Amino acid sequence: MNRVSTNGLFVAFFFQIGITFYLVNARLINSALIPTTPLKKGSKTPQSPPF
Repeated sequence: MNRVSTNGLFVAFFFQIGITFYLVNARLINSALIPTTPLKKGSKTPQSPPF
């Protein structure tokens, strides 16, 4: 029982790491393909969280 729950925790942990790496790589690829224009001074645009 304890071993099963521990394996579940490890699976969830590595799954979360995989999702995070996928999101970071997708964001880097998108930013590389679509260069962002420099923001003008005083313009307030909502920034999305890094993860």
